[in-house]
Amino acid sequence: MIEAVEETGLTYMMAENYCYMRPNMMVNHMSQYGLFGELTYAECGYIHDIRHLLHYEDGSLTWRGKLLKDYKGSTYPTHSLGPIAQWIGVNQQGGDELESLVTFGSKSRATAKYFHEHFGEQHPGADNEHWQTPDSTVTLIRTKKGMLIALKYDIQSARPHNMTHYTLQGTKGSYLSSRHAKEDPLIWLEGRSPGGSPYDKEGKTAEWESLWQYADEWEHPRWKNLSEIAAKSGHGGGDFFVLDEFFAAIIEKRKLAIDVYDAVTWSSVFPLSIQSMAAGGQSVPFVKFHKNK
Repeated sequence: MIEAVEETGLTYMMAENYCYMRPNMMVNHMSQYGLFGELTYAECGYIHDIRHLLHYEDGSLTWRGKLLKDYKGSTYPTHSLGPIAQWIGVNQQGGDELESLVTFGSKSRATAKYFHEHFGEQHPGADNEHWQTPDSTVTLIRTKKGMLIALKYDIQSARPHNMTHYTLQGTKGSYLSSRHAKEDPLIWLEGRSPGGSPYDKEGKTAEWESLWQYADEWEHPRWKNLSEIAAKSGHGGGDFFVLDEFFAAIIEKRKLAIDVYDAVTWSSVFPLSIQSMAAGGQSVPFVKFHKNK
């Protein structure tokens, strides 16, 4: 893909819509202005029971099912990693760089149980050994600037929806995404939010605030200007903004927010995690795809 883009000079963008959800864009805006201080740690996770999407009506496997059957690793990392990579400026001027990873996985049980219940014990999927992808995988990524990222991937375990799990920790603040639609995302900023860490001069400890209390000041400009249109699209407005960014970059002849180097770097967690798990959880270096890096 990189060779095709470099040789043709055409515009390429990966349509990673999670980067454009409202809270993710807002946290990205705040991060770029240093509100969290120096970033030290982040968590991200795609935790979403989609076992009903692993098969067709006759029990044969969809592409999602085939991924779980054939690959032992973190097979769908970009929804989780994409926003985090933007917050820390991976592949951006003066930003950070993904350096190495290790991946560990649990046993595989949930999908075999599901296939046994829906298609009977004679279906190959009713056997635990039929599935390579663990119920849960955890990938730890270390960056060049010493930041640690924990990426969890689980699309099999029986539990409520939590597909947008993120945290961000810096020397001056912290962020926690909402766990479900009835919760607000939370934030604490030193010198602005109530209390101090571990406590302030009056002895008051730090208290979380709703991220939306900072919307008037720190809403991402593009979301602020186009929220009415974006809100009508899927994935929390993300489906609109990937198209808006792609078309705008072509018209304005500028660098994309998610270019081909971002696409291959984020996606490379898939094969690198397989390599790490096959080696018993050994550290695996990221490939330096960008010639100028």
